[in-house]
Amino acid sequence: MDDHEVEDDFRGELVDRGYARRSFADDLLDSVLPAKLDWQRLVRDYPLPALAVAAVGGYWLARKRGPSIVGALTALAATTVTRAANDILGDDVLEED
Repeated sequence: MDDHEVEDDFRGELVDRGYARRSFADDLLDSVLPAKLDWQRLVRDYPLPALAVAAVGGYWLARKRGPSIVGALTALAATTVTRAANDILGDDVLEED
């Protein structure tokens, strides 16, 4: 399938898969991997090996840097919740660090 074809999604709505919103993971992988490597095509063509590589990488990363990652994710979650609460309440009721 061409990257810019329009197709039905699971709800029957038309979705242009070529212009999907990019995620943080997409940007991170694009900055880390060589420009000539089409990692998205590889994941589409070989989903099980890609899943295995991701699982091994996640396991290795968790063993190596687990506490640091948990601390960073906790701080990110606290900041996000604080900002969302302040947006809902309309004032800076909750203080950010």
